[in-house]
Order: sequence, then C-alpha cells, then structure tokens
Amino acid sequence: MEKNGKEKVISDDGEDEQGVFISWLLKRLDNSTITETDLANYQMTLSFAAIHTTTMTTCQAIYDLISRPEYIQPLRDEIEQVIAEDGHDVDGDGFLKLKKPSLTKLRKLDSFLKESQRVNGAALVNMARVCTSPLTLSNGFTLPTGTRFAFNSHAVDFSPETETFSPDYNPSSYKPPSEFDGFRFSNLRSMPGKENRHQFVTTSPDSISFGHGNHACPGRFFASNEIKVVLIELLRSWDIRLKGDVEQKGGIDKRPKNYEQQFNIMPNMEAEVEFRRRKI
Repeated sequence: MEKNGKEKVISDDGEDEQGVFISWLLKRLDNSTITETDLANYQMTLSFAAIHTTTMTTCQAIYDLISRPEYIQPLRDEIEQVIAEDGHDVDGDGFLKLKKPSLTKLRKLDSFLKESQRVNGAALVNMARVCTSPLTLSNGFTLPTGTRFAFNSHAVDFSPETETFSPDYNPSSYKPPSEFDGFRFSNLRSMPGKENRHQFVTTSPDSISFGHGNHACPGRFFASNEIKVVLIELLRSWDIRLKGDVEQKGGIDKRPKNYEQQFNIMPNMEAEVEFRRRKI
C-alpha cells in the first residue's frame, strides 16, 4: 500500500499472447503510480470510443440503405454470389455464417460503407492535435506551443480538387463528390492498378475518417468486420424500410436528418425504422 492510500498495481512480466489491453497498458505505464482505478478508466474510455463510433457508422449505413433502396438488391446479389463461390461455415448452434476470408470479396458492400462514412462521417474535422513545440508549416506560418488544430475532413471529402474525387482520377461513370455514389469506391477498385486501394479501412490524405499515419484507428479492421456482419444479416434475413414507406421507395429527402453539434455529427436517434423477416 502506498502512502496516499492507493494500492499499487503489480504487472505480469509474462508475454500476453492474446494482447489484452490491460496487459498492454501495464507494460507501458509507470507501475509505481498506476492504480486499478486508472486502468478501469482507460478501459472504459477505450470501450466507449469503440462502441459509439461503430454504432453510429452502422446506423448511418442503415439510414442510407433505406433512403436509397436501389442499393439493397445489388448488395444482396453480391453476398449470395460470394457465398455460392466460397461456401459457408456452421457455428456451434447450427447457424450458417459467412467465412471470414469472404468478407474481403464484398467490394460493393465495402464501398457502400466507405461512401456512407464519407457523406455522413462522425465529425466535420478529424485528427485533432496539440502542438507540444512550435510547428512551422510549409508556408512559413508557425503554430506556437499549445495550439490545438485539426484537419478539415469534410472539405477533403467533398472537394473535386481532392485527387480521389477528381474527374481525371475516376472512371467515366464518375459522380462528383457532392452526390452520394454507393459504388464509388468499388468502381475505382475496378480500374487497373487500384484494385487494393480505397477500401473502407484504407487511410490516406484523401481519406481521414479513421485518421492517418501512426495514429490511425487501430481498431478499424475489427470495426469494419463488425459492421459488415450486421449489414449482411440485415440484407439477407430482413426487409427494412423507413416507417410507413410501404412501397419502399425511400427518398433522400426522407432520410433521417443528422444531429450536428459544433464539429460533431450524429445519426438521428429518434428516427423509426421498420424491420420484417424475409421469406426466403
């Protein structure tokens, strides 16, 4: 027990093969001052960051599907085609499930998620930073120590001057970034030399929703699979629509409006969506 009454945390020097977050912290923090409360707070912060962002991204994708139902059947067809090619696994409860390697073949679904994230991202800016020392930019302007800044991801995502969204970089079916194009990125990946670019989890100066560089979101690969599994289940097993949209016509003007607070963007939490199990 330390003098301040806090109980010191003892770390295990053994290698943690599963990569548990607490073990990762214990190997990198000062063990003489870290407490159980500190570890719990770190774990809660990480869990919150992982859960609410994944949930919001999934919700936005569902809103985009039901307001643009013309994408539903092509996405269903892609899923069934991949299952026909790769087969499926059966879990312990007898449920059929897509094989994990098959997820990478769902280019249209991957593209739809990336486009939904581009148009309805979680914030207008990303990669917020604080200068720990004076930072001189390429134009000679210097940001003093303590300056907080961020990158305008909204401007990057909606500018035709951004290389990824410029006419010269895209195929002839190109739609300007001001328009929603669910298959924008799968069309790009159909071009020679771009097959492995522009994936949902890919970061670049043109795509910073997950950050970029050394501090890009490390959980984006797991989150991508989570979201895809949810949407695959919805697309295969359920009909979904806006409340009262009996003919499933959708409509961009009927899409639930986002909530905006300063730089933050959140999906409408009061919108109602109707689900009905499909008869297959």
